[in-house]
Amino acid sequence: MSDNQPITSFSSEYAFLSNFFRHSITLNGETYSTNEHAFQALKTFDAAERAKVRTAATPASAKSLGKRVTLREGWDSVRFQVMEQVVREKFSDPELAEKLVIPGEY
Repeated sequence: MSDNQPITSFSSEYAFLSNFFRHSITLNGETYSTNEHAFQALKTFDAAERAKVRTAATPASAKSLGKRVTLREGWDSVRFQVMEQVVREKFSDPELAEKLVIPGEY
């Protein structure tokens, strides 16, 4: 982004920044097709609920299912850490990480 304008939409060339972007990640031995699937599934410790969210057909479906899971104890105190873990895992892929670097701006 050479014109120093803020990114206001995670679409087009910036779609990879969205939690709905199709890029699988593996956490705790389970693979999720998007960050949204992972974040929503990690809201619960219930294995059946987690599996249902993890295997949802779309990120929007995963988000919807995540609104109805049994929240794990202390979720509000760990949700930001969980999101950070999910995002860090996504961008541990060198190809995606490279997209975060803006040439000439360090």
